[in-house]
Amino acid sequence: MRRNVYKVIKKKERISAILTSKNKYSLKYLKSFETKALQGTLGIFCFKTRTDAEIFIGWHTNDKIIIRVSPIGKALRLQNISSNLTEKGLDKFYNDPKNDNFSRNKLTGTICYPSVLVLE
Repeated sequence: MRRNVYKVIKKKERISAILTSKNKYSLKYLKSFETKALQGTLGIFCFKTRTDAEIFIGWHTNDKIIIRVSPIGKALRLQNISSNLTEKGLDKFYNDPKNDNFSRNKLTGTICYPSVLVLE
């Protein structure tokens, strides 16, 4: 049986926490529903442990929450992530993910999945 992982989302909107606004990369996370990653992306950005997710949030806990999700599909262990989290920045990263101008080292405990089932 696969172990659950953790996702950081915006509390009120229940969308991806890292994005500055609602855009094509802002996925919705509703309890008991499956959320699928956009095709052509690295997948749904998750954390292996709750502690890793808490470190990611840091002091920004007012508008973000950590939820448990059940991963679906093959895990992708990242080497790099986008350094710019706007829609335009993510577009540039996905066009050239190895370009140092658009990427940075992954965060501790990050892992991506094609899809997740939202448990809470």
